Amino acid sequence: MGIISVPLNPQFTSSELVYYLNDLEPKLIFTLNSIKDKVKRAIRLSSSKTKMVITEHADILDYLKGIKSFSDTAGNAEYLSFYDFLMNQNKFKGVDINPQKDIAVILYTGGTTGEPKGVMLSHFNICSHLISHNSHFGQYIGNKKSLLVLPPNHVFGLSMIISAAFRRASLVMMEKFDPNKVIQLIQEKKIEAFFGVPAIYAALIKYYMQDQQKNQLNSLTFCLSGGSSISVPLWHKIKEMAPHTLLLEGYGLTEASGGPLLDPVAENYHKKDASVGIPVFNAEVKIIDPISGKDLPPGQHGEIVTKSEHVFKGYWRKPELTKDIMRDGWLHTKDIGRMDEDGMFFIEGRLDDMINVRGEKVWSREVEKVLEVHPKIEEVAVIGVKDNYYGQIVKACIVLKDNRKASKQELKEFCIERLVLYKVPKKIGFFKKLPKSHLGKILHYKLRKLSENI
Repeated sequence: MGIISVPLNPQFTSSELVYYLNDLEPKLIFTLNSIKDKVKRAIRLSSSKTKMVITEHADILDYLKGIKSFSDTAGNAEYLSFYDFLMNQNKFKGVDINPQKDIAVILYTGGTTGEPKGVMLSHFNICSHLISHNSHFGQYIGNKKSLLVLPPNHVFGLSMIISAAFRRASLVMMEKFDPNKVIQLIQEKKIEAFFGVPAIYAALIKYYMQDQQKNQLNSLTFCLSGGSSISVPLWHKIKEMAPHTLLLEGYGLTEASGGPLLDPVAENYHKKDASVGIPVFNAEVKIIDPISGKDLPPGQHGEIVTKSEHVFKGYWRKPELTKDIMRDGWLHTKDIGRMDEDGMFFIEGRLDDMINVRGEKVWSREVEKVLEVHPKIEEVAVIGVKDNYYGQIVKACIVLKDNRKASKQELKEFCIERLVLYKVPKKIGFFKKLPKSHLGKILHYKLRKLSENI
């Protein structure tokens, strides 16, 4: 049929959906009966002329097959039932697909920088990424029963669904993340493999700490984390909660179909704290000077760039942005990192998060990693704020643990013992919570905007 799939977050409001409908101009929208009114409002508010195909759980789940559905769709010009859509398949013509050129899916990204961008991934992008990742851990994980709480509109969630199908593994999916239900489900179903982002693991740890013996996850033998790097304290807590698990970490982005960096399953591989692995099969990754573009030696901070068959075809209807990020076949991630002498990679923050203190570069992640180990801090984000004398100064935005108190001076002294003076936060702000994306990534750009208005 030649359909290009574009999964979106079902929790989006009508006004949020309007942006995507105007950007995509889709021919069809597949949606659940329970949210069809919201989608209908979005269509009317947009410039898109599209038709809805409505489904519900009864159409998919065998144990609900007896339930009558879509009694209100008959004769409706605005939408069609999923059943009627399937019955009309003979009206659709088959098309020839060029796997390397034709787009399989568009995934929207941009949650940490502002306006969403549609990332076009070809069939070949997805399949080559699948092969590369399975060469890293596929043999170890095999057909282990897995639990996925990540949404399929995110590249991590989608790639794990495809990976499970490829490995013929049982995959349990949750409609909505709830730490209590996740722990119960892992214990009841004896889940062996789990996939999540640091924010999800942090929420599980918080629940686990309420009753460590009751909430221990002994059936888990494989855990994978991505989305952003795990703090060292969180890493060790996960190993405590799931004592029999092999915990791997990776670095990825939607434009690379997922992760070009990943911890391998190998006896001679010894993971270092805060590292995010080595390049996966068939992917090149290096560190360059973001200004000159020259390759940097081990140990130096620079921009992470990658080249592989996984790299996307471009941004949907945004050719100038595509040119900006793709140069000579290399994907410029705008993430700052370093590679050590053993070839392991470490993430130090976003290029946009670099703080220039009178000509000295400070990477937000290196300051965050220092503060994350403070026993009173729940989470932290470090940003640069304007200063008449220094140009920029370091500001730490901090959420304290429940019932804990800390003074600004106490936290500054903690940093002075561990950082060169120009990297020590001159400003510290206390927050009840930090702004995050739907996957729990801290949005530094929102904190910068908030600081400009204070």
